[in-house]
Amino acid sequence: MTKPLEFLKPSPSATATIEKSSHVEFQKVSSIEELDALLAKNKGKKIMLDFSAEWCAVCKELDKKTFSNEAVKAKMREFVLIQADLTQNGQKQKDLSKKYGVFGPPAIMFFDANLEVIKSKTIVGFIAADEFLKHLDK
Repeated sequence: MTKPLEFLKPSPSATATIEKSSHVEFQKVSSIEELDALLAKNKGKKIMLDFSAEWCAVCKELDKKTFSNEAVKAKMREFVLIQADLTQNGQKQKDLSKKYGVFGPPAIMFFDANLEVIKSKTIVGFIAADEFLKHLDK
């Protein structure tokens, strides 16, 4: 017996691609002005700011091993997620990094309801999923 609609079934490679891309979604910014606008729009909410870049190997590891963890993804839904994209490393990105005292990615910061950085919660470098979950619960 033939299956005339078999060609409509997704291929295994297409399914794998879908599964791999199921990560948390960040609102991306690359300048102080863009970040300030997003922060103002979300004042009073829990905000997480991730400094990242496409060329940053540790950032990719953070995405793959920490941000893709199901428990981490569930917990991160409680936050407005913003990502400062430092890939271009132009003057706007340098100014943004300097404003927040970030030497280079990855760095993760959290803001209180008044849009002040909670310095005690800042993370620099890689953090494993289980440690990140504990950090989010503090």
